[in-house]
Amino acid sequence: MHAKDVEGTTKEEKHAPEAVEKLDEVLEKPDIESHGDSTGAVAKTDPEEIRLVRKIDWRLMARLNDLEEDLGMDGDTQFNTTVSILFVGYVLMQIPSNMLITRIKPGYYMSAWMLIWAVVSGCTGLVQNYAGLVLCRFFLGITEAPVSRGVLLRPPCNMVY
Repeated sequence: MHAKDVEGTTKEEKHAPEAVEKLDEVLEKPDIESHGDSTGAVAKTDPEEIRLVRKIDWRLMARLNDLEEDLGMDGDTQFNTTVSILFVGYVLMQIPSNMLITRIKPGYYMSAWMLIWAVVSGCTGLVQNYAGLVLCRFFLGITEAPVSRGVLLRPPCNMVY
């Protein structure tokens, strides 16, 4: 039971309307155009910027869609081989990686493999033919296995940055 004052109301009852108003202010949604969304992104309103982004998107998609032609690939078999070969490298490197991560300090091990992974990922853009893409994807699988397994096996607090 709450102690009632002279007017017959509790302290909590007197302050309830103020608390409700403050809560309403806090919960009020911000104006998306002026404040952005929850991530801070603001809606694009400049027509020139919208046209530029659309033009870049279309060019990137056209480039990606012509990948098979550009690399001289024949049919779906070569494309599927290119996609699937990543997993061969990934599976082959998982066990050796798990053995190595117990012998090398995880922070150095993970950092080195992430750097190698970044280099191999960058090399994917330099590929000129089907064989190069298959090799690049295979090595990408090899470099992804230590990174993904290492992140799962070792908590981030053990890493050296």
